[in-house]
Amino acid sequence: MTTFPNNRPYRVSRLLGIAMGLAAASLPAWGMPIAGSIDHGQFHVLLSFDEDGFDTPPSTALNLTGTAYPLFASAPQIVELPQQRDSEDDFTDEPVRMGLTGDEQSWDRAFFVLHDDPQHWLGNAPSETDVRSFYRFFAHDRWGSNFVPSSLLDAPLEELAPATNVTVLFATDVDHDGHNELWMTYRLMWGELGRMVWEADDNGAWVNLANRCFNCD
Repeated sequence: MTTFPNNRPYRVSRLLGIAMGLAAASLPAWGMPIAGSIDHGQFHVLLSFDEDGFDTPPSTALNLTGTAYPLFASAPQIVELPQQRDSEDDFTDEPVRMGLTGDEQSWDRAFFVLHDDPQHWLGNAPSETDVRSFYRFFAHDRWGSNFVPSSLLDAPLEELAPATNVTVLFATDVDHDGHNELWMTYRLMWGELGRMVWEADDNGAWVNLANRCFNCD
């Protein structure tokens, strides 16, 4: 499981309002809404958040049963997680906990949030400016350069984006600080699908908030 550490605190001044005034008692055991993805009937944690910022808690500390709602209305339905299971990542031997749907459904382009409020959250389509800015940054990142061919950075976005295997799906500004967060997926060479969230900083660079890819080589 690929994991990036938090690089600085992330204040989210209005998140409780966005979260529709959730009471602490309605949240999972971690005490914060849990955002993640569902692949082959398994809910995998991406990150958590509250009014003080983002966090990447160990999944083994969380209660991952309950109702998962589409984040940014990015999936057509709510999903029940009646069970959870403890396992480990086959490549890192890291212990992990996952919520279980009881079937094998996957949502490759969707994110879910685990809490008890039925209100769908909204995200915007990412702007070409943000997507190009991220690709330029990622092309010069040691790991990101494996995805983004620098020779195509000036190509039309419809040519560049498919060549990266990184799909930027949603843009948000959760903390209303004028710096967007980008929610995205990436595909590895053997077909594994990972998720990432990055936020722009004051200097035009991008800071990683979360990166998760289960059983990825």
